[in-house]
Amino acid sequence: MKNNPVTQIESPYPIDVSILYGDKFLVFKLLKLTGRGFIADTGGVMLKVASTIPECTFTLPTNGIVISGSLRVIKNYDKPTFSNNKIQDVQRLTELHFQNLTDWQRQEIRNFLTQVKPAAT
Repeated sequence: MKNNPVTQIESPYPIDVSILYGDKFLVFKLLKLTGRGFIADTGGVMLKVASTIPECTFTLPTNGIVISGSLRVIKNYDKPTFSNNKIQDVQRLTELHFQNLTDWQRQEIRNFLTQVKPAAT
C-alpha cells in the first residue's frame, strides 16, 4: 500500500524565464529544469561561459511559485536543424546553474520535478 502518491503532470515545458542581460531583461524559453539549474533556448543570444547573470525570474507552472536568483553560465550548445541535407537554422541552447537560491526555493523546485512526468524516450 502506497502512502500519498505523487500526482504527475504532462510536460510543462517550455517555461518563460526572464534574464537580466546587460541593462535589459530578455525572455528565453526554459526547456529543462533540474535542482542545479536549467537549459534554456536563448534565441540566438550567445551568453559568455563562466559569466554571472545577476538576476533571473521564472514561475513554476504547477503552483505559481516564483523562483528568482543569480546564475552562472556553464555551457552553450548549438543544435542545427536541417532541410534537404543542409543546415537551415541553429537553435542555441545554454546551460545555466543557480548561484544563490534559498533552501525554500530549492525545495519547491524538487517538489515541481517530482510532479513532472519524465519525457518518453
